[in-house]
Amino acid sequence: MSFKNKITAPEIISPELDAEFRSLCEMHGHDPDKKWIGHYVDYEWGKVRHYVAEVFASNPAPRVFEFGCNVGASAIVLARLGAHVTGCDIAPDLVQIANSNVARYGVSDSTELSVVADSCDIPSADASFDCIICNSVLEYVDREELPAIQRELSRLLKPGGFLYVLGTSNRLWPREIHSEKWLANYFPRFMDNWFGSRMRGLFPWEVRNGFPDLVNEDLADHCVTYLEIKRNAGTNPIKLNILKLLAVFARPFGITSGLLTPSIVVRLRKPL
Repeated sequence: MSFKNKITAPEIISPELDAEFRSLCEMHGHDPDKKWIGHYVDYEWGKVRHYVAEVFASNPAPRVFEFGCNVGASAIVLARLGAHVTGCDIAPDLVQIANSNVARYGVSDSTELSVVADSCDIPSADASFDCIICNSVLEYVDREELPAIQRELSRLLKPGGFLYVLGTSNRLWPREIHSEKWLANYFPRFMDNWFGSRMRGLFPWEVRNGFPDLVNEDLADHCVTYLEIKRNAGTNPIKLNILKLLAVFARPFGITSGLLTPSIVVRLRKPL
């Protein structure tokens, strides 16, 4: 699965806009040279575009919503591919940085990122978007609000549209992928009162069961598309073979490979 027109990677269009971005990052206490800040777009270009290829195959200019836009890396990639992107985050400083990032990559005309304080009440109409991206974000939301947020995201998705959960830390694994702390996923939350707050992932069933009205497309096609995406994104052959085996052995239990990896990935679709 690939784009017919060979779209090139996003590039910074102006030294002045780059300088503004760097200054803004430093003002908010972020290092603009850090991979997950100033070079995040390069990383997402190598990953996200492969997941959304099927969306662009049927619609060259889809309306895409990104929940938790962070510094705007995924939004920039999506806009570069031709999407009209709407994104939100609860952190005003990140949204300010994200909009500066969008400007330095020259995609401001097709990208709108804003602060949404209440993620359970997103100011967009029902069925507004062809695609929704949740990239490394669901594990950060309040556990009590997660089901309501998932219902809200389902509300925004058009029938036939895709919702992608990408890069969400899997609580089944002993090492939490964001903090890189061993065993953090296994500590009960009440222990934070004694030992301090720690980052944790989500269990796969929290992700999947939170979208009961959506179909797991990975399960529906026996992970064929998922494995192709992983191959296109540069996954090495050994890991691909492991993922193939997982797909075979997990399918009878209604589970897909991406729900079992340290970083949860699942392709969901709203029925027509």
